[in-house]
Amino acid sequence: MKSVGIFLISKNNYEFLDKYWSKNFNYEGFHVLNIDEGSSDEQKKFGKSVCEKHGIMYLDRDKPGLHSNVELACKYFREKNIHYLTWWQTDCWPINKNFMLGLNDLVAAGKLSEFGTFGFNGLATDVTENYSRDIKKIKNGDKPLGILGRGHLWGGRSWYVGSSGNTRIKALPNLEDFYKPFSIESVAWFAIGLNIDLFFEHIKVNHGYGFHLAWDDICYQFLNKNVHNIVLPEYYIEHRPDLKPSLGMPKNSAKYTRDKKNDFFFEQADQHQVWKDSWGWNWSSRKSFRGVKDQYKNTLIREFYDHDVEEGPLKSFKDVVND
Repeated sequence: MKSVGIFLISKNNYEFLDKYWSKNFNYEGFHVLNIDEGSSDEQKKFGKSVCEKHGIMYLDRDKPGLHSNVELACKYFREKNIHYLTWWQTDCWPINKNFMLGLNDLVAAGKLSEFGTFGFNGLATDVTENYSRDIKKIKNGDKPLGILGRGHLWGGRSWYVGSSGNTRIKALPNLEDFYKPFSIESVAWFAIGLNIDLFFEHIKVNHGYGFHLAWDDICYQFLNKNVHNIVLPEYYIEHRPDLKPSLGMPKNSAKYTRDKKNDFFFEQADQHQVWKDSWGWNWSSRKSFRGVKDQYKNTLIREFYDHDVEEGPLKSFKDVVND
């Protein structure tokens, strides 16, 4: 039984889904859902044909914004008795053989039931500097640490990056602890696993978010309820935004949306203001958290603020591996 769904959000980018994502992602018989986020009529028509071609279910959005799309996807999959999903950017796909089957085994064994979100070990042509080197390592049977998550409360560094590229995790004496599943603030946006039942139990949908910071908000809502988010370092994914310009798409979505006129590929929203209104501190400023830290006493948010990741993970979950 397939207990994990595969989920995409598309806006005027169906050429990329057709040419790259569908060619690099082995669905392994898992159900794939695409939600259209307000594409042009011409692109919607093309998108429906692309989805039909590749065996993907196409739906139009109910409301704009990633939160709304995730809520719609959760309802869709739960009606099919699927209680976990993996969401993917279309420039991201698995590296491991039998990636989805391995996740399905973890779900079937109940090993992901206590976590809100789960993320993966990302090798990317942005964020890190040694993508080609690390891909060669993978092919040679090595296990490099790539992008493991996001963590702006520890020094404002934004990303948990291991031995790949600019080493952000410097806990060399404890580096082995980062090769087993461990708790993170927020899952890296490239690909994200979600516990659907815990989503409905704990997450308040905020329609103010477009894309950026929306997954961070979901992850922090879990932390605020003392539900851990976890990274699975054995599961490798590849993030390839460098392929986008060949199809006329922006390589960097954050830079693209700085100009508020640019909304063809992404829904615009004042993400940082929405974050501050929701949480009381500026997302990009660890210092600004000091003024509200007492509001988060006895939560995982406060624990992450007080913890130095360079001393090792906040918490490890060494039993969350395939038997």
